[in-house]
Amino acid sequence: MRRNLISGGSIAIALAVSMSACVATSGPRRSAAEPESVKTAPAMTATTAPATTSPVPATPFVTADAGGLTLGGAPYRPIGINAFQLATRWGQNMGCGGMLDDAGIARFFASLPEHALVRFWAWQGSMATNPATHQRDWRPLDRVVAAAEQHHVVLIASLGSQAGDCDDGRWKDPAWYEGGYRDLGTGDGYSRATVPYPDYVSEIVTRYRNSPGIGMWEPMNEPEASTCPAGLTTTHCYGHLTCPDAGRATSAIRRFYDEIGGLIHSIDRNHLIESGSLGGPQCGWAGAGFSTITASPGIDVASFHAYGAEVTDQRPLAARVTESTALGKPVLVGETAMEAGPAGCRTRAERDRDLGAAIDAMLAVGAAGVAMWNATHDPQSGCTYDISPDDPLRRRLRGS
Repeated sequence: MRRNLISGGSIAIALAVSMSACVATSGPRRSAAEPESVKTAPAMTATTAPATTSPVPATPFVTADAGGLTLGGAPYRPIGINAFQLATRWGQNMGCGGMLDDAGIARFFASLPEHALVRFWAWQGSMATNPATHQRDWRPLDRVVAAAEQHHVVLIASLGSQAGDCDDGRWKDPAWYEGGYRDLGTGDGYSRATVPYPDYVSEIVTRYRNSPGIGMWEPMNEPEASTCPAGLTTTHCYGHLTCPDAGRATSAIRRFYDEIGGLIHSIDRNHLIESGSLGGPQCGWAGAGFSTITASPGIDVASFHAYGAEVTDQRPLAARVTESTALGKPVLVGETAMEAGPAGCRTRAERDRDLGAAIDAMLAVGAAGVAMWNATHDPQSGCTYDISPDDPLRRRLRGS
């Protein structure tokens, strides 16, 4: 949110059920979710051993073409949900958002329909690095992927944060997309990567390339090659961005998807790559930029995020569907939301009615699927996008 299947083995993980259930919340912001106050648990030894595998029934891969998505040879038009915080596991990583204990993870995945679509953060700085050892610790991500495998859920794993929050602490400007991602960077004092971005992409894609729990890789959440003023970083850049050279921005983002998408495809020929784009006039994407970038062989599925007027006005989405169809690729609405809450907001029943109608309209203009923002077990007070386990929107989830 701007503030933001496979034959093969199953991940076998030994999980200790020792921490109380606590879940992430997301505020009603249009920037990548900022970390909540960090809670710590006794640090655990990082694990770098490859995930073990055991024979399981083959689960079909998700495939894509201009007509949409397929799963097991059948049309696949899911209505799914975002749960960005799923891999948070304090003590094993810094996390981003609140934490679910093992029982909470099991309940969340068990509550979903088969082949439901779930998008989450798999960012290096917050979700894959042990805060005590500063080494790779795969246990939090293994836990999510294993649960998805067990319950036949399709994950979209986002691999990077445009703003750098909960990740590497770096705003992604034209120079970064042109190749600066090969450098480690210094972070922002909270978030810091331990290896350059392409190295992390290689690590995580190699680890889960045969997992039936992964449906798509998303190289970057809401990419744009805007320039952030000196002295600002991460989400503080929003509201102060400029686009001094739109042509350079388009070329830079296209180069990024050509190279990183090519890297992912060279490791993993089974899973799709979804762009993560907002789908609007962001720096590099405006005008012909969307088609230029989406034409990259490193993108299999285009992305569109619908907030505000674009939730109910389907013309911008329909235009992207037309452009992507001409390129032989479908468009997935990776995020959409309406606020609900106490007096002064829509009630949850009204949101269910209104957002449900909007999602139907998105599918009617050609969206290949929709993922609502954002699942939580601990909704915030006031008007929020939060979708709790008993929210009427949850009954709209479907895996086909």
